[in-house]
Amino acid sequence: ILNRESNENITKVINNLISYTETHFYNEEVLMRETEYAGMDEHKILHERLTRKVMELNKDKSQLYSGVVCDFLENWLTEHILVADKAFAAYLHEIKKQTD
Repeated sequence: ILNRESNENITKVINNLISYTETHFYNEEVLMRETEYAGMDEHKILHERLTRKVMELNKDKSQLYSGVVCDFLENWLTEHILVADKAFAAYLHEIKKQTD
């Protein structure tokens, strides 16, 4: 059972996550646009879904104190970062190799 301090820490993590997603997604999408990344539209949809889910978690506080947050973060890591972001990183690496 989570205590009040744990609840406050989880809320703080979610608030930081909201702030991070806004900044990170914006910067990533600017870079995608600047480099004419072909997968940008699909990637942007993923960003919108992740942002919507973070906002839902923040709105429905009851979810914050269950395994939902851990499941969400695990999915973000395994599906978004390790697949979609990794593909974009490979694209950027190829661009860099071509300009060197």
